[in-house]
Amino acid sequence: MAGVGEYEGATLTDHWVRSPVLMLKDGCLACHQKHDANVNEQQLKDRVEEIRDPHWKLRQDAMTALMGLIEDLKAARAAGKSDADLKAALYLHRQAQFYLDFIEAENSGLLPCAAGVSPHSRRIDQFLSPGPDRGA
Repeated sequence: MAGVGEYEGATLTDHWVRSPVLMLKDGCLACHQKHDANVNEQQLKDRVEEIRDPHWKLRQDAMTALMGLIEDLKAARAAGKSDADLKAALYLHRQAQFYLDFIEAENSGLLPCAAGVSPHSRRIDQFLSPGPDRGA
């Protein structure tokens, strides 16, 4: 939590919930400089973009693939396929939707992106990729 000042010897912190990227100096730099005294605000911004941009692309690709799967399921149902016929595809849809929901819900900051959310995006892609066990 970013310190925004002091009052009677106590540190006041900012409790406005928003991206720490909007306040790198106050929200990130102090802690990062404890580990590397030479790190600066621009280096942190560059690192954020290095992590965030590939994560966002994976998320977008997963969302596009999931929406395609939903459209394919709708078309299959319109063509008369039963739930039994679509059992494997419906199972994969539930799995992919779970992982995408996790990615959307895990919005506590940049570090989760770097540590684990992007692998979930790749997992969604695995569920949605054509393959011999996926009916393609």
